[in-house]
Amino acid sequence: MSEPVVLFLLEFLIGSLMFSYWIGKFFGKDITKVGDGNPGAYNLIQSIGAPLGFFGLALDYFKGFLPLYFIVQKQNEIGLSEIELGLIAAAPILGHAFSPFLKFRGGKALAVTFGVWSSYTKWEAPTLLGSVFTLFVFVKPKSIERERWLSFAPFAGLLALFFYLLAVKARLSLWITYLINSLIIFYKFRKKEMDEKEVLSLHQT
Repeated sequence: MSEPVVLFLLEFLIGSLMFSYWIGKFFGKDITKVGDGNPGAYNLIQSIGAPLGFFGLALDYFKGFLPLYFIVQKQNEIGLSEIELGLIAAAPILGHAFSPFLKFRGGKALAVTFGVWSSYTKWEAPTLLGSVFTLFVFVKPKSIERERWLSFAPFAGLLALFFYLLAVKARLSLWITYLINSLIIFYKFRKKEMDEKEVLSLHQT
């Protein structure tokens, strides 16, 4: 098995580790039964409080950041092409979104996304994404429900990241990761919307 394939599978496996879900289970809480059912840090915070919730968030962030950071730094030594690096960088996002530990029903992969882009761009892309998310938290039109408004934040963040990549003339690996990252987030949020409509339809019948 070639080294790029091994690295991809390793990154996928690391990304698939559902820390927030397992922390919740350790304390007797199934966070998939809370809020929107996402097995991520936000529902962990709702279930058992902020301290452990933010610990789960940190673990999700660092599983996207730490292994990939060393791979990015050693790209030339390992001999990875831009296409290989782009796919490997997307692997932890894929792993979290489609975790085999949860029958391939993972989370939205937002914390992992921050980690991946930190490994690529250090503080730049995460700061941009964080600024967009903060704006959506504190600035909300009165005519839109809060949850609905916040659901637009990831897409606004991806749009901002698109223009950032254009501005810095990003190399191919970043564009490959961006494309896969965007498709995953669009899929996860679209599926969530469809699931909510299905539940609403069942209640109305």
